[in-house]
Order: sequence, then C-alpha cells, then structure tokens
Amino acid sequence: FYTIYDQQMFPDFYTKLFSSPEIGQQMYGTLNSIQVFCEAFMMALVPIIMMKIGVKRTLILGVIVMFFRIGLSGVFNDPTIVSIIKMLHALEVPLFSLPMFRYITLHFDTKLSATLYMIGFQIAAQVGQVILSTPLGILRDYVGYEKTFFVIIAIIFITGIFATFQLKNDNQNVYGDPFITK
Repeated sequence: FYTIYDQQMFPDFYTKLFSSPEIGQQMYGTLNSIQVFCEAFMMALVPIIMMKIGVKRTLILGVIVMFFRIGLSGVFNDPTIVSIIKMLHALEVPLFSLPMFRYITLHFDTKLSATLYMIGFQIAAQVGQVILSTPLGILRDYVGYEKTFFVIIAIIFITGIFATFQLKNDNQNVYGDPFITK
C-alpha cells in the first residue's frame, strides 16, 4: 500500500491541487527534494529512537506515522497543508527501514538477513504492488482519491493492530544479534 500510495497515487493527487499541472509538478519535485534531505537527517535520529523505545515499538511508530500521513492526505486539499503532511514521509521511511533491518537481524540468524530481506520484504512488496495496483486504481476511479486513501488507512490500521500482537518483542526469540536498549 505504501508504494502504491506514494509512487502511483500521491504525485497525481498532489499535482492536481495546483492551478496547473506544470506548477504542481514543479512544486512536487521541489518538495520531494526537500523531503529526501530531511529523510537523510532522520536516518541519523531513528537509531537513537530505536535505542530508547526498542525495535518493535519503532516499527509500530512507523505504522502510526504512515496511518496519519495517508489519512490526512484524504482529509485536506490545501497544497500547503498537504505539503506539510508529505514531509511526514521523511520520518516514515527511516521508521520502517532501519528497524525492519534490525528486526530481521535480531530475530533471525544474521547469515540469513539478506535473504529474508529480499524474499520477505522486497519480493512480497513487489508482488503486493502488482496485485493491489489495479483494484486500488479502479477504486480511485470510482470513489476518488480521498475515499481510496481512507480504504488504505483502514487496511493499515488492521495490519498495525495485527503487527502489534504478532511481531516478537525485542527480548523474545533472539536468534541473531541481541538488542540492548538504554
């Protein structure tokens, strides 16, 4: 859902908030560049967050940020407010990427971490994108962006609840590198 929303739906949604597609595309390019620099900065801060609250909680925090970022996109149609909401992406990506790698190396043999990442995350994400793009695109065509965003956040909410109970705590089944919080 993240990739479909972020790469397929949001750019089109965002550029339509402006008086012309050209202005929207220029603003999106500028905003995206700023967001990437902020994301790089957040990559340095997320390990500190992870050390304070743990790997599992950091992943759940990423789900919460994603929920609000996509949901608020469905609520507002002001370009300035939506631009601010887009900047949550700079926090969301590090909150998923770094703890996801750490979760794998914590709960699985570190020799398998690259394989688990490729199969468990990348391939699943790509297959999910192929399967879900068409139904979400059809839904968007029938009900619009806002309602489609609400369907996506409902699924994120359900998945987040599931993850809260299914993901192992940082001190459970540690088969890889132990994680020590401060």
